[in-house]
Amino acid sequence: LVLAVFLCACVVEAGDTRDLEKIIELETGQIIRIDMPVAELRVEATERSDIGIELTVRCRWHLNDCDDALDDLEILSRSSSRRLTLELTGFRRWQSSLVAVEGTVEIPRSSALEIKMGVADLEIRGVERDLRVDIGVGELDLRRPEAKLGEAFIDVGIGKVQFFGGDKRQDDRRSFLVGNEL
Repeated sequence: LVLAVFLCACVVEAGDTRDLEKIIELETGQIIRIDMPVAELRVEATERSDIGIELTVRCRWHLNDCDDALDDLEILSRSSSRRLTLELTGFRRWQSSLVAVEGTVEIPRSSALEIKMGVADLEIRGVERDLRVDIGVGELDLRRPEAKLGEAFIDVGIGKVQFFGGDKRQDDRRSFLVGNEL
């Protein structure tokens, strides 16, 4: 009975979601860096000249703390002459089990890309320039045109990496017991 009362006190209305959208201008020659702690993300190279981000964050569990977690999240961009960094800020470590992040980032096809994520289910499509991906835990699905292949470095701590370029497939190389590099 005590447990039931506690659970009822923590439950909030269903549908706790928040959409985050942002369009960011990109200077010529800047490297795009995406830095997110946890997300299911699709990065797609397009013909656009700016960066478009659409994220949906939702509560996994309907607890009172989750409303606060959603309110604190925002997309922050920092720019220097060399790099444009995109971050999901306001994310505290203990909230990673409360909040699910899903979305799409559209970038210019001709931009170099760096991605650093803690836990990720990541798809990358159509990037034609250099690529550097570092994922702590998760899966990466990378597809890029073979004729446009630049340099790519992929590091996944725990998870699987597969690369498809044109009609060629290259599997990951294990380092130690769990790490994968490509």
